[in-house]
Amino acid sequence: MGQYDDLNVGFSGERVALAPGKYGTGNDPGLEIINYNGPRETKDPDLTQHSFLVVSADGTPGTAFLTIPIKEKWLSADYLGLAFNKPYGTEDGRKQAEGLAYKEAVDKAVERGTPTDQLEEATKVIYNNSLLQAKVALGTLFRLQDWAGVERSTEFHPEKLVGIEFGGEVEPGLKSDASNVKSVFSKRKKKA
Repeated sequence: MGQYDDLNVGFSGERVALAPGKYGTGNDPGLEIINYNGPRETKDPDLTQHSFLVVSADGTPGTAFLTIPIKEKWLSADYLGLAFNKPYGTEDGRKQAEGLAYKEAVDKAVERGTPTDQLEEATKVIYNNSLLQAKVALGTLFRLQDWAGVERSTEFHPEKLVGIEFGGEVEPGLKSDASNVKSVFSKRKKKA
């Protein structure tokens, strides 16, 4: 019998969810990303859900999950300009991104069986929701980059987010032993 054979190496404890609430502020971090759990496919073949494990920076027991949904096309300057209504990319590129996003919205509305007389309104709602989803995801990525003290970039390397401390809010998850990061606070810029 080996010297370490009596050690229990299985996970015997319960998973503890980080308590809901605000952790840190716009000036001081209260959460830390400790692991990149990897990508997960979704029902939308173009959307990848990136998951991170987060703990309290002050030692409060428990963990929470932070997810950032990303579509590769959102990382282009043209789509970024479209989502944020800014002159990023080129005018032609933004128009092309807008046309593609609108076509996808029409296709989704039709796929959902939307009646013809409601198709235009449903398409607008789906289109606007798609841009909002891109804006929220990219906004989260940029706020994390701000906390890390690096230049904002659409170069997405999720493993580089591990170790970042940030202020944010945690909410209960769908299961009793889980919680989720609801939002990442904007880091306040120091006055010169």
